[in-house]
Amino acid sequence: ANARVMARVLSEERGLRIVSGRTESHVFLVDLRAKNLTGKEAEAVLGKAHITVNKNTIPNDPQKPLVTSGIRLGSPAMTTRGFTEIEAETVAHLIADVLDHPADEAAIARVRGKVAELCKKFTKHPVDSRTGIVIPKPSHAFCVRIIIAIFRVIEYQAHKLCKGNFPLSVYFLNN
Repeated sequence: ANARVMARVLSEERGLRIVSGRTESHVFLVDLRAKNLTGKEAEAVLGKAHITVNKNTIPNDPQKPLVTSGIRLGSPAMTTRGFTEIEAETVAHLIADVLDHPADEAAIARVRGKVAELCKKFTKHPVDSRTGIVIPKPSHAFCVRIIIAIFRVIEYQAHKLCKGNFPLSVYFLNN
């Protein structure tokens, strides 16, 4: 759904051509010829705004393969972070803002700031508030708690064996 929203916004609201007209998957290809930008230029300028895209050839591309006339956009990274269709629409507008003004450093900086806000709001991996350990996926929280419990047993055994003089690598887990 996020890729469809982005494709719709970029084509219907921002005037870019989606090569297939729409997307039925998590990726789509944008033709940049109307903006007089190459895929290589768009990839670089969007990278300055901390938006990662890939330059990509389009059908019958007049540009060389290492330059290209298009970019490939995808939604897996944003969906993994928890972005909804609302954020997908925002990201599409941010991409279009940069493509509309690729030489405007102030516009790029503004977009970079908004990207940072989104990334802060939707962290990639949650953190266990009790232990401070990063949980790669919420479904792994139970496994992390088991690992912590095992370390605490090891810590207890080490404390008994070493009479309080045990390695810091075990000690930090309890503090």
